[in-house]
Amino acid sequence: MRHLYTWSAILAIVVASSAGDVLLSHAMKQVGDVGALWRRTSLLKVAGRILRQSPILLGILCMTLAFYSLLFALSWADVSLVGPAAAALTFVAQRHRRQDLPA
Repeated sequence: MRHLYTWSAILAIVVASSAGDVLLSHAMKQVGDVGALWRRTSLLKVAGRILRQSPILLGILCMTLAFYSLLFALSWADVSLVGPAAAALTFVAQRHRRQDLPA
């Protein structure tokens, strides 16, 4: 039963981390060049513009879910299993996603 919990948590890490990366990337592309924006306005306005993007809040939520899934997985299995499995599967998921996007 512990193996089922471990692999479920690893799956949650992969899905949440990949979704978080996609959402954060999308939100930051909508915001634009933060450095140029910061030179024109203040830091608070830049932070406000970033935090007004709904994908960034969802991305942060997904990354938080991935982190807590990692903690749960590590409570059920050794880091020698969880770390490489989560990293490799996340890499595969992100590579597959990038190949589907138009150039």
